[in-house]
Amino acid sequence: MALVVKDRVKETSTTTGTGTLTLAGAVDGFQSFSAIGNGNTTYYAIVSGNDWEVGVGTYTSSGTTLSRDTILESSNSGSALNLGAGTKDVFVTYPAEKSVYEQAASSTIAVGAITDESGGNTATINGVTPNSANVVGKNLVINGAMQIAQRGTSTTGVTTNGYLACDRFFFYTDTMGTWTGEQSTDAPDEFSNSFKLSCTTADASPAAGDRAILQHRIEGQSLQHLAKGTTSAKKVTLSFWIKSNKTGNMQVNLYDNDNDRFVSGTVTINSSATWEKKTITFVGDTSGALDNDNNLSLMIEWWFDSGTTWSSGTSPTTWQSNSAADRNANGTLALADSTSNYINITGVQLEVGDSATEFEHRPYGIELGLCQRYYQQPIDSGLDFFAGYFVNGYYGPGCFSTWYCEMRATPTVVVTLGSLSLVGGVTVNYFDKKRFKLNPTANGTGSGFWYLSKLTASAEL
Repeated sequence: MALVVKDRVKETSTTTGTGTLTLAGAVDGFQSFSAIGNGNTTYYAIVSGNDWEVGVGTYTSSGTTLSRDTILESSNSGSALNLGAGTKDVFVTYPAEKSVYEQAASSTIAVGAITDESGGNTATINGVTPNSANVVGKNLVINGAMQIAQRGTSTTGVTTNGYLACDRFFFYTDTMGTWTGEQSTDAPDEFSNSFKLSCTTADASPAAGDRAILQHRIEGQSLQHLAKGTTSAKKVTLSFWIKSNKTGNMQVNLYDNDNDRFVSGTVTINSSATWEKKTITFVGDTSGALDNDNNLSLMIEWWFDSGTTWSSGTSPTTWQSNSAADRNANGTLALADSTSNYINITGVQLEVGDSATEFEHRPYGIELGLCQRYYQQPIDSGLDFFAGYFVNGYYGPGCFSTWYCEMRATPTVVVTLGSLSLVGGVTVNYFDKKRFKLNPTANGTGSGFWYLSKLTASAEL
């Protein structure tokens, strides 16, 4: 048995009462109910004078009858008509309420909000958690996915402070062992790289002032929307993926370099050698506005190990004036205590708001350009680079060029010489944050030429 609806099906009937209809034949210009098929059901309507009935019935060809199985509506308050004498029209119909697509209550866009059918805020849109900072550039961290490594993929024998391997991440160490920093391909799903620090010479009994910290440094003019130092100061949320052979607590701070203030949070590495995502929300600071310039204003600090100078106090969850004893008060990792120790980090994001949203994956070229504002290597061919010549002891045209992009400030430039002919040296002059010029220093009165193999420019914070 199937539900069947056909066009132009109409017959008459003289049946009385509330029972099955006996059909008397098709009206001119219409089909008979035989078009429905024996044993099939259909929507029907009966009209008898001013009375009417709509329902679902079953057609039986042997008696040319139509049962009145379900009454949907009628002029008899929804009950079956008690048909009187006379001729009635019986025809196939499709009820209006069935012909309109019945859609669940739809979401609506209200002023300043997206709401669901019950009027509440949506949790996700196409699987993405909405946030007031869900815009391009929401992530204040540069190279948080650790894709850019202009200095090379590995730096070994590290005993002093500096930028290692992955751009924009600064390793700060005070006589706290020896380390290797590398761009690793060990990463959680959604990422291809991480920054790995491995201890190669242990410091299991650190002196009071020893410390090992990973930092990310941000200039003030990129932070003005945080409204720090005002009554409108905003919360920010830090999220990142971490993996280590050590378990325990790691203190993470935001440090205000302009006003010597900081706030802290603590995450726990629960499982050894397992990628774990961590989030910390830091309250806004109504004291100490950040300078609106291109200098260092804010640092994110991940404390891996320290002596008692840095760990004998308490860890503040509200902003306070700097206290050395509080900077690593909750840290228990002791990452420098064995040469078996390592830590990987990636997916670093700092954003406005009190919740962590999906990581902002910027295109590789954009991320590279952001890194090159602080550091770049316009000459790094691995081969000698022809740069200029001189004639009879006088400068030739030298080499004049621009940086890949305008740098944060006038950089520190380092030149690595390649082959020389009658050249005493090569100097970098006439340079600023936009351009540079290379000139040779003649070594005698003859003619010669000069080459470079590498040139780096650093305007790091």
